[in-house]
Amino acid sequence: MESLILLENFIYPNATSKRVRMTLACERCRSKKVKCDFGHPTCRRCDLAKAQCSYAGSSTQIDLFNLAQLNDTIGELQERMSSIERAMQQIQTQTQFIADTMRKAKEDAHPPPSTPSPPQISQNKPDSALSTMNANWSLSLTPQGLRIDTAI
Repeated sequence: MESLILLENFIYPNATSKRVRMTLACERCRSKKVKCDFGHPTCRRCDLAKAQCSYAGSSTQIDLFNLAQLNDTIGELQERMSSIERAMQQIQTQTQFIADTMRKAKEDAHPPPSTPSPPQISQNKPDSALSTMNANWSLSLTPQGLRIDTAI
């Protein structure tokens, strides 16, 4: 049985009843009446047998077959690309949601001060060195050592 490919509406896109049958199997596969994988320049069966592989079809037939294979490949690649784009959109949405959630949690944990309170410094000596970094605590130098007062 010859390996045949049906290409409907390929050559005659407007004629739905017309079918074009093309023989694409290599000469060796056709003579042995086995299925050919249409590999170019050598099909798999000829390659395994280390035999010469040749195609009797016109270059137009081979080009049409290759064009049909390319169309299939393009369709598969377009579907994969669409799938990847959908996944990227989903990841972007999830990332934005997580970023918004984290920003809100950070704002809730550390609300911005409405009015800064003045630093509270207590001194036991007028010439003591003091350093204040936050309004909720104060440092003072006493004869016993450094004193930290917190308003917590």
